[in-house]
Amino acid sequence: MINQLIVNADDFGMTQANTIGILVGHSQGIITSTTCMMNMPYAEFALKEAKKFPQLGVGVHLVLTVGRPLVEGAQSYTDQNGDFIRPKDYPDGKPDANQDELYHEWKAEIEKWEHLHNLKYEIVVGTEKERIAALRNNADIYIINRDNVKWLVEKMGSKFNFDMVVIDELSSFKNYNSQRFRSFMKVRPRVKRMVGLTGTPSSNGLMDLFAEFKVLDMGKRLGRFIGEYRNNYFEPDKRNGQIIFSYKPLPNAEEQIYKQISDITISMKSTDYLEMPELIKSNYSVTLDDKEWNKYQELKEDLVLELPGGEITASNAAVLSNKLIQMANGAIYDENGEFVDVHSKKLEALEDLIESANGKPVLVAYWFKHDLERIEKHLKSKKIEFARLDSDKSIEDWNNGKISVALIHPASTGHGLNLQDGGSTIIWFGLTWSLELYEQTNARLWRQGQKAKTVVIEHIVSKGTIDEQIIQALEGKHKVQDSLISAVKVNLSKSESIRG
Repeated sequence: MINQLIVNADDFGMTQANTIGILVGHSQGIITSTTCMMNMPYAEFALKEAKKFPQLGVGVHLVLTVGRPLVEGAQSYTDQNGDFIRPKDYPDGKPDANQDELYHEWKAEIEKWEHLHNLKYEIVVGTEKERIAALRNNADIYIINRDNVKWLVEKMGSKFNFDMVVIDELSSFKNYNSQRFRSFMKVRPRVKRMVGLTGTPSSNGLMDLFAEFKVLDMGKRLGRFIGEYRNNYFEPDKRNGQIIFSYKPLPNAEEQIYKQISDITISMKSTDYLEMPELIKSNYSVTLDDKEWNKYQELKEDLVLELPGGEITASNAAVLSNKLIQMANGAIYDENGEFVDVHSKKLEALEDLIESANGKPVLVAYWFKHDLERIEKHLKSKKIEFARLDSDKSIEDWNNGKISVALIHPASTGHGLNLQDGGSTIIWFGLTWSLELYEQTNARLWRQGQKAKTVVIEHIVSKGTIDEQIIQALEGKHKVQDSLISAVKVNLSKSESIRG
């Protein structure tokens, strides 16, 4: 039986709308705690208003990738304007901060909290010597990044005595083979209370839930071993003889799994508790001509496509899928990393959709670098003003109505990025298999605080191509991986029938 349920909302103080929304959620009995971004413009406003709600637990949301640092002069995680570097601008998509600079920044963020002055904390980052020193200091709260979990477990060994552990973004523990998961499970029996927070618990399907819930209950509900979990709720799907490539849920498995975990889980949809704008999704289909279609089919059937200047190969489903998506978008990379134009149908469709918006701002989501280059070249030729949404200044301009066409990569949208003040229409130029990134990007506009009564999400879809199967997968309740494999099967008759 649960004695206390904690419903936490992050990004307190990021915008006025965010802040007010969290306070309203708390006053209606939904939200019990929140975490404030101390470097954001409305942090002081948020803390002042929070004092009117004494039952609201308020903590600190440590920041590394949005806004401006509190400590000036850092070099390892700031851009030329002194703002935090966005994740997409790092070579591997992950911040690579100097540990000493990071320590001083997070220390400054925490020290801005008046009500935390009675709590002692230690930030366990930096060199190994600095981490060990932090652990030796007496504190109420120890803060560590997930990349150091393995080190922490190995270093503390039998002295691991934290009676409560909170994991932000629990989905980062979904891989039961990862060192992070395996290391933490060695000390999990010593932890009296676990809290996991995530907005995407099963972005790749129900199989993700096994490791996440084993972290929470040590296998009590879904089983102690992955084999047990598979046998109870799944059956082999794609296979070659005795070699199984993927699994699919058994009939009613989803319902049974949710029933098993329901007593320790709370799932809150914004539409259930907040006044949300109407969401309209539609597809703008384009048709490849015979020459373009033949190129697409040649790659799908033979896994090899001959193009001027080079040969492109695809040796497995994931690689082939990537190539097919590129071609559906209108260009493809060759073996030298240069892109070759295939068609301009999506560019023409994008132009039509922007024109039909009648001056209303639109957000354009692209996937490949060549998508961005081709979009920018086309818009310039048509004298359509646009801007990349890749800095705090550009985000501010978008939200202030200064940008009519904004180009954004889904991987840069991140959790908590607010773009709803700038517009209410998203155009997906290129699609992604990632349900997590797809939903995150759409949620930048379709969220509380959106002034428009309707949010429109347009997908530009190349008819008869892998685009159609991606759309079906994204709308198909998380069966993304299975759909990816099916989408790239060489099946000429099916492809011809789709096109016809």
